[in-house]
Amino acid sequence: DDLDLKAIDRCMQLVARGDIPTAWDLACGAGGQARRMVDAGAHVLASDIVDFSSIADTNLKFSQVDMLQLTPETLPGQAPFDVVVCQRALHYLTAAQAFKALAAIRSSLASDGRLYISVSGLHSELGHEYVGAQKPVSERFAVLSEAMQEKHSIRSPVCLYAPAEFEALLHMAGFSVVGSAASSVDTASANVCTASRGFSI
Repeated sequence: DDLDLKAIDRCMQLVARGDIPTAWDLACGAGGQARRMVDAGAHVLASDIVDFSSIADTNLKFSQVDMLQLTPETLPGQAPFDVVVCQRALHYLTAAQAFKALAAIRSSLASDGRLYISVSGLHSELGHEYVGAQKPVSERFAVLSEAMQEKHSIRSPVCLYAPAEFEALLHMAGFSVVGSAASSVDTASANVCTASRGFSI
C-alpha cells in the first residue's frame, strides 16, 4: 500500500545519496515488505512475535520480538534505524501499552529516521458495533463485533483509533507527524502516519 511504498521510497532516497539505509520491519509477518526494502538497497531487520526466521537472507535478518516487552533497553542491536515500518499491529495493544512501545520505537530511530505506521480505524468497517467505541481511548480495548471477527479473522481485543487520537498518541511518545491519511484495504480502513523523531522527551 501507499505507506509501504513511502518507506521503500525513503530507502531509495538514502541509497541515491550514497548511504546504506538500515530498516526495521516490526510485526513483519511473512516478510514481504522487509524483502522489498532489501531490494531497494537497505539492510533490514524483520521482527515478529511469531518465528519467521526462515525469511532471513543476505541483508535480511530476523529477530523474534514481543511488542509488549519492547523497551529502549530491549531494542535489537541493529539500532539506530533510518526507517521503521509497523503496519496494523499496534492496535492489538492497549493505548498505554502502545505508548510504551512507541517510546521504544522512537529511541530506535536515527536522528533523521522515519516511522511508517498504521493502526485500524475506529470509523472503519471494523468499528461497526464495536463495544469500545464510546469509551475514551485510554480505556478502549474490546473485541470486534461477531460479524467483523468472522470477516477479518480478528478474535483478540483491539484498540481502534480515530485519526486525531492516533496522532495524539504519536505526539505523546515524542514523534512529529509529518504526514497522515486514512487508507482503505478490503474495506478495513487504517489511520496511517509518517513520523520523525521530533522533540526530545
